[in-house]
Amino acid sequence: MIRRCVGCGVKLQSTDENKIGYANSIENPLCKRCYEIKNFNKAPQVKLDASEFDKILSDIGESKKPIIWVIDIFNFDGSYLEEIRKKISENPVLIIVNKFDLLPKSVKIEKVKKWIFNEVSEEIDLLGIEVISAKKKNNIDQVMNKIKKMNFKIFYVIGTTNTGKSTLINTVIKSIDPNRKTEIITSQYSGTTLSSIKVKISKNLTLFDTPGIENESQITNLLEKENLQKIVPKREVRPVTYQLNSEQTIFISGLIQFDFVKGEKTSVTIFASDRINLHRTKLENAQKIRGEHLTKELLSPPNEVELKKINKWKTLEIKINEDVDLVLNEIGWIAIKGKEKNMEIKVTIPEKMNIRIRKSLIGE
Repeated sequence: MIRRCVGCGVKLQSTDENKIGYANSIENPLCKRCYEIKNFNKAPQVKLDASEFDKILSDIGESKKPIIWVIDIFNFDGSYLEEIRKKISENPVLIIVNKFDLLPKSVKIEKVKKWIFNEVSEEIDLLGIEVISAKKKNNIDQVMNKIKKMNFKIFYVIGTTNTGKSTLINTVIKSIDPNRKTEIITSQYSGTTLSSIKVKISKNLTLFDTPGIENESQITNLLEKENLQKIVPKREVRPVTYQLNSEQTIFISGLIQFDFVKGEKTSVTIFASDRINLHRTKLENAQKIRGEHLTKELLSPPNEVELKKINKWKTLEIKINEDVDLVLNEIGWIAIKGKEKNMEIKVTIPEKMNIRIRKSLIGE
């Protein structure tokens, strides 16, 4: 009989400690890796090949079974991926927007739902959009009521790494049966779930927790544990606003250099973890500061090890003449009051990182 780790879903084995699924005994419910994540917050790096992710998505797409697609509201652009949408174009999809608790309390759920609706592709067979905080257990009952009304017996739960898929499933289980033990392992590390995990929610509903899909542009893949904790927000974000004149620079840690090259004085608001270092300076001093402080306290992360992983940087030139968000992948975004400002900016970021200009999420 094949036994699987209830934490990450891999086949358990007790013969090779260096391979995934190892446990001292296959009678143990957790593999060694999940045991260490759960009890010691340690995570040996294990990643699935891109081909394995592709096969999982393709199989789900071919099944045409309903899907719960978990999106990270704080990292929408890094979790709503076109390559995922194409694979599931014929599946009914319920979009669950997670981590609402990270947004300022002034932001209303209905506003976020409307914004998400306008952003998602019309080619999705959309069952609905629900906004939640799995961690805070907000709106879980509303989601469950919606799922029950649909009368589907199976949902595949998909999403990129660290969107909170497993946390959502554990929260759903607890909402139905507070005394039930749950062992799906959750952590800040990407790739915690390594295989599909079948979770019987009730006699009429089964969820399949699938491995988090790797986004190659995720900057967090390059960061070590200490700096990962600084970059990824854990509580409500407190926006920081600057009144900027042209020829000024803002460093967001050492990972983002935002240069306001030309334009009328304007307001920029940074939505990011409160543990990230922010530093404003004159543009003429920016390169000197970068050269002297990159990897040191003022402009860290990155540290020396992470800097070697980053390897190459790129500078993008952008013109702005409206109110927009400059999205900084998982780090957050910069809300720019650019209407009729004729702004010229430059943004220097790691080569693998992506940025995007979008309609403002929080602005009017």
